[in-house]
Amino acid sequence: MGKGAYWNAQIGIMNPLGNIVFESLINPVKRRISREAKDVHGTDFPMLKDAPTFQEILPKISDILHGRLVIVYNAEFEKQMLIQTAAKYPKELWEAYDFQCTMHCAMEEYSQYIGEWSDYFNNYK
Repeated sequence: MGKGAYWNAQIGIMNPLGNIVFESLINPVKRRISREAKDVHGTDFPMLKDAPTFQEILPKISDILHGRLVIVYNAEFEKQMLIQTAAKYPKELWEAYDFQCTMHCAMEEYSQYIGEWSDYFNNYK
């Protein structure tokens, strides 16, 4: 992980009614957890050592999200986290779970709704 990058070792999924259908800490296996991540999320290795690995929760996540429209806050970041996570596991693991869903970004929609423009990105922030 690069300077300033961090590993958020948790996941939560809610249904359209706001009910939590899945939540779990995730054991990052051999990844380090930066001070920034610990400060932001309050998680550290001792808290995560008995949590399931991403490989262990992938079947449940795939079952919940497959074929669905998924509203995500900061979708581009979350997509990148999935891509980086996928790269750490054998291709066969991902192929075993047909993990396909459509993601829409709540952050972008909200920033557009309130009209918060970024000259730097030439887009809503």
